[in-house]
Amino acid sequence: MTEGDPDECLPEDVGTVRTALVEWYREDHRTFPWRETEDPYEVLVSEVMSQQTQLGRVVEAWEALLERWPTAADMAAADRAEVVGFWTDHSLGYNNRAKHLHEAARQVTEGEVGPDRPSEGGEAAADGEFPRDPEGLEELMGVGPYTANAVASFAFDNGDAVVDTNVKRVLYRAFAEIHDADDPDYESVANALMPAGESRIWNNAIMELGGVACGKKPRCDEAGCPWREWCHAYQTGDFTAPDVPTQPAFEGSR
Repeated sequence: MTEGDPDECLPEDVGTVRTALVEWYREDHRTFPWRETEDPYEVLVSEVMSQQTQLGRVVEAWEALLERWPTAADMAAADRAEVVGFWTDHSLGYNNRAKHLHEAARQVTEGEVGPDRPSEGGEAAADGEFPRDPEGLEELMGVGPYTANAVASFAFDNGDAVVDTNVKRVLYRAFAEIHDADDPDYESVANALMPAGESRIWNNAIMELGGVACGKKPRCDEAGCPWREWCHAYQTGDFTAPDVPTQPAFEGSR
């Protein structure tokens, strides 16, 4: 599935599929402090810290960093060596991420992503403010498409579909057309599936599905997966995925 209409990969009752996932997420989901904020700086910190770092360790570090440098301006004014030292002390790995976060805060604070230097095709931000769309956010140091979409979604409800390893696993297992494709176009399908204008709750919900119910070792019944009715993997018993090359153990009634 490299060409064609991504909607063809989705169930005919796609509205019901969307509603089922959102209701499942609203009823019960893991609690992380960054899910309770719409501050783009706080969201950016969580996204940068979460790259290849266990979320349990991120919570403590995120809270400690925001206590020490509560705003982008505070971060920008900090000595870079202190930020890197904080990163090391909290075992967050990849110290370049700390340097990039510090530089991104400086760019925002000094208006380098503001009206004087708007990103091409993106929404300009006022001096000292974050851009509100993925294109503008990608102008920040160390911010690629994934992080830009995440910040735009969770801070401004203005992103595209976020596609990480968990989301790819969900889409691959759930939809037969993706499962059978030689070169799946995950981003196109993910964006076709996402309800327009609801990137914040949708991206949280589908990432939660991949993290809680549709992990490498699926927990479909135990986690009450809302997509069992439509899921190709659940119906066929084939739970392989791009990051699960061999059939995993199955937890549930199957």
